[in-house]
Amino acid sequence: MSFSKEKINQKISFVQNHFEKILELDFDGSEQEIMKSKNLFQPPQADRDYESLGYALDGLQSKRSQSLFAQLSLFFEVGILLQKQSDQQAKPFPWLSKYSFAYGHFFHEDSTLITKVPTTHLDQIFKKTETSGFEKLKCSRWIEKNKFQAFLIPLEKDIYFIGLTGMAEPWLKIHLEKIQKRLLTSDL
Repeated sequence: MSFSKEKINQKISFVQNHFEKILELDFDGSEQEIMKSKNLFQPPQADRDYESLGYALDGLQSKRSQSLFAQLSLFFEVGILLQKQSDQQAKPFPWLSKYSFAYGHFFHEDSTLITKVPTTHLDQIFKKTETSGFEKLKCSRWIEKNKFQAFLIPLEKDIYFIGLTGMAEPWLKIHLEKIQKRLLTSDL
């Protein structure tokens, strides 16, 4: 597979801009910019890319989940950071979506997620059988219902990540195993 010099420069520019956004959790996303990022998006393939997941979280306890959420944006096309609400009035949907992203562009949400979120252990990745319930979110326009699969990944006891991807098997299984292994072996 060969790439033109222009295509390589576009990818390098995309990655540089993405890392700047991760450092700032820069909330943006005009439709044109997201579409351009969608065309350039490619999940990591090298083991070294997975090794960086969870890196540099020391001393960031207060923003650990937010930082990890930003890092996970390199591994999924669309993602949502969920925080469980503590009050009892939140039933039957006690989960608040704090942030979301689509192809590296972040959105501030603060809206109730209208979908059931199963309880899972910190060492499990749970496959969500449907990609519905996200209609109120700013990232919903970018969720391709017939193409994407959704995965629930606990980051902390009351903070979960939902990652949506169109990656096909058998690569998807390997991709998720590498993410899970890295999350379990890092000092999260």
